[in-house]
Amino acid sequence: MRIIICDKNSKDAESMSSILKKNNILSAGAIEVQTLDSCERLLFELSDEPDEADVIITEVGFGDKMNGIEAIKRLRSVGYSGEVIFLTNDRESVFDSFEVRPANYLIKDSLGVRKFAETIADALEHAKKRKRDVLTFACAGEIKNIAVDDILYFEVVQKIVEIHYNEEVFEFYSTMQKLENQLYGKGFVRTHRSFLVNKEHISYVMGDELVLDNDEIVPLHQKYAKKLGMGKEAEDKSGDKNEEK
Repeated sequence: MRIIICDKNSKDAESMSSILKKNNILSAGAIEVQTLDSCERLLFELSDEPDEADVIITEVGFGDKMNGIEAIKRLRSVGYSGEVIFLTNDRESVFDSFEVRPANYLIKDSLGVRKFAETIADALEHAKKRKRDVLTFACAGEIKNIAVDDILYFEVVQKIVEIHYNEEVFEFYSTMQKLENQLYGKGFVRTHRSFLVNKEHISYVMGDELVLDNDEIVPLHQKYAKKLGMGKEAEDKSGDKNEEK
């Protein structure tokens, strides 16, 4: 899971990160914390996959720069469904924040360490429950309800889709376009013209292949590799072998 702290004051951002570590908020699973100093950087960071962040903690005012509420509004408009916490001394904007559905609006100068840690822990718990979204698939009268985070990947051949999950495989009819629309914002990435992979299950890149956390291997085409932040490495290792046919 991923927390982004967006604050123009780097000392405040680092202090928040330190509080999370000292209160063991980050010990309950693989949780990454990233600090950013502007809303512009926040939007850039999440431009390809808005839901890569599970929790965003952000200031409201950034001087002459983009307003924090405006930045979250833009993220919401492109599909961000995660938890938002405004942590600020701007008491005047609390009502303006309602339209972007924040989980909380906290005032810095009256906030205790314990309250902050409890608020973030609660937001992470909500984010985990959201990731337990269940999708329904049907074929030939058989219906499967499968939790999103149990899904390893989808393989599409013409209109037949294989969904791989929990050491099982289920087939149904769909297209890559429909699948991408259905899975938008749920943490899946296109790695090949025929594969959609759950990023939570990717262990590492090996040339023109991805190794998943169950040791299964799926193909990685270089034109999709950049979405995983492995564009150059994948291209250097795979070369022309990785061209789709």
